[in-house]
Amino acid sequence: MKLTVHPNTKGLIFDLDGTLIASIALHYKAYLKALEPYNVRFDMAYMFSFTGKPTVQCCEQIINDFGLPMTPEALKEKQEALFMEHIHNIEVIEPVMNVVREHQGKIPMGIATGSDRAVVDLILEKTGIGQYMSAVVTCDDVTHPKPHPETFAKCAHLLGVDPHTCMAFEDGDHGMTAAREAGMKVVDVKPFYDKPLWNLNN
Repeated sequence: MKLTVHPNTKGLIFDLDGTLIASIALHYKAYLKALEPYNVRFDMAYMFSFTGKPTVQCCEQIINDFGLPMTPEALKEKQEALFMEHIHNIEVIEPVMNVVREHQGKIPMGIATGSDRAVVDLILEKTGIGQYMSAVVTCDDVTHPKPHPETFAKCAHLLGVDPHTCMAFEDGDHGMTAAREAGMKVVDVKPFYDKPLWNLNN
């Protein structure tokens, strides 16, 4: 099964984590390492509940769920530092990257992500994905993150295309809701994975 682009599509907009890159295993390990002093552990099902949320919101949920004596900002800083140490291990998700490569120079492409700008910029540089993208919108660039449509709508605006003529590629419920609310055709990329994401980055 291959991902395809609808005829007359004027813009392609991609989520990042879980859509273009297989990063969830690295994020998971970074959270567990950051939480070791508090003897906190959780499973991958809990981790997947964060899909599409900004990191600071994920940290706030963890702190509330486990009653931790720290701020979301402190946990976020620690988790991101640990994640960045292993950023060289990130793998791209080939079925989605094939769409990117096939349409380079043919259709404007952008990224709409709930991740932080500093982390995103480094990932795009390390993976080479940045060379394909004409616009990148992160949680730092919007007032209302996913599932609000602002992230996708702003990306379409930066690409200079009508959101209703765009296709959005996503793996998370929050992101798919955001893209639909922005008026885009939405593709759930999960059925197209060629390998389980949680088995990568080991």
